[in-house]
Amino acid sequence: MSKLTELSCFHAVVEQGSFIKAANKLGLSNTAVSACVKRLEKELNVRLLERSTRVVRVTLEGEQFYNQSRSALNQLDNAFERAKESSSTMHGNISIAVPTDLAHTRLLGLIETFLANHPKVTFHISTSDSVTNIYKGGIDVAIRYGKPDDSRLIARALSTKPRVLCASAKYLNTVDPITHPYQLTQLSCICYKVKDNVDCDWTFTGQNGEAITVNVTPKLTTDDSSIAREWALKGHGLIYKSAVDVHEDLKSGKLLPVLTDYTGQASPLHAIYPSAKYQSKRVNEFIKHLLTFDW
Repeated sequence: MSKLTELSCFHAVVEQGSFIKAANKLGLSNTAVSACVKRLEKELNVRLLERSTRVVRVTLEGEQFYNQSRSALNQLDNAFERAKESSSTMHGNISIAVPTDLAHTRLLGLIETFLANHPKVTFHISTSDSVTNIYKGGIDVAIRYGKPDDSRLIARALSTKPRVLCASAKYLNTVDPITHPYQLTQLSCICYKVKDNVDCDWTFTGQNGEAITVNVTPKLTTDDSSIAREWALKGHGLIYKSAVDVHEDLKSGKLLPVLTDYTGQASPLHAIYPSAKYQSKRVNEFIKHLLTFDW
């Protein structure tokens, strides 16, 4: 087999987390994939993977080699895709990583309008509220709040709308009118867990420019943004989410804004992707579609 095949096998094992899953993805036998990785290690004179009966772990050298070679493989893949696209209707897959709630409330409709113009394009959506490793996950575009720490990635602003405090009429009818952030310490709040930290420090800016931070006591906590939204819709308490996330609920009146005399925390939304220099035409067109959408 060629070095390209060996490299592809190694990348598949890293990305899939096992030899069996990598073999299934590539349409090869487990033995063939293992042999390819062994030949690559012999050629490089370094151990790339630590193997056990249950776990495959990437070594430090393997991680470095993966990151360096991933860019080269991406360039090669995109060269093939660009050649295809230059002579035919735009087609191929676009893989997107997006927060769970945002996928349901905004992204699905956006994809439908894109497919209306480009019916031969296919999509894979990965929904999670954790920061996805774009290189390992094979992600073309990630939609994320905040900017990435990785300087190799490009971040294009999609929205600068702040967070909004809101709740259902069902819940608001059970409490006194909420006129100041400090009241939140005595109310039912639905909080969101980011990595290992619960987001319970909620900051608001008054009309005089004064910032007020309130440490709320969560009644309900989740690491799934869609669950937080469902709890709020069912009247279990207040949520403090990006205005983008709750746009449709506010528009329909299912959720009502609270503390409208205060401005919520900044919550910039970005499209994040590797260098545009090697993006396929379909991914470039989809990024343009994201940038022109009214978030």
